[in-house]
Amino acid sequence: MSRSIHRTRRELEIEERFDYADSQQRHLRLERLREQLAHKRCIKEQVKKERREVDVVPLATSPESIPIRTLDEGEFIHYPATVDDIRNVMRLLPKGVVDGLGSIEFCLGAEDQEDPSDLPGGEPDPFTGRRGYAAWPLPGRSHHRP
Repeated sequence: MSRSIHRTRRELEIEERFDYADSQQRHLRLERLREQLAHKRCIKEQVKKERREVDVVPLATSPESIPIRTLDEGEFIHYPATVDDIRNVMRLLPKGVVDGLGSIEFCLGAEDQEDPSDLPGGEPDPFTGRRGYAAWPLPGRSHHRP
C-alpha cells in the first residue's frame, strides 16, 4: 500500500463551498476528506521524526571481550599462534571487523581430517593419531599423493 495521500487542503476548501441537495452526502464527503488530510499529516510527521533521529552506532567489539578457548591440548599438540598473537592481530584490524564474532577455538579438527588408513605410506603420528602433511618434500620421499 502506498504511503502517499493525494488530497490537499485546497480540495477541502472547494468541497466546503459546494451546496449539496443531500446534506448527509455533503457531511460524509467532508468527513472523508478531513480524515484523509489528518492521515496525510500524521504520515508527514512520522517521516520528519525518522529523518531527525540520529542513528546510534554501536560500540565496536573489543578483542579482549571475545573468548578464545583451547579445546584440544596436550604435550604434543602445538598451534602456530598463541592466544596473545590472535588478540594482537585483532587489535590491528579496522574497527567493526570483529563485531559479531562469538568466540575463537583452537582445536585439532579431527572430524575434517582424512582417515589415515586411506592414505598411502607412513603411519599416523603416535601421539596425536593424525597424519602429518609436509609443506616441503623430505629427501627420498615423494610429496605427491596418487
